[in-house]
Amino acid sequence: MYVGNIMLLILNLPLIGLWVKVLRIPYSILFPFILLFCLVGTYSTSNATSDLYLLAVFAVIGYL
Repeated sequence: MYVGNIMLLILNLPLIGLWVKVLRIPYSILFPFILLFCLVGTYSTSNATSDLYLLAVFAVIGYL
């Protein structure tokens, strides 16, 4: 766990400027891209649409 934390520190310190730029993207643009990446990642793991429905159910539960 310590090695993982050190690696994250090494990777994230130079990328602080990039994360700040990502946070400046308006929510109305950022949200659809996050949703798209979640859908593509979920579908690509097993090529099953039932996983997309499960993702939607858990997303609604998490939002509530």
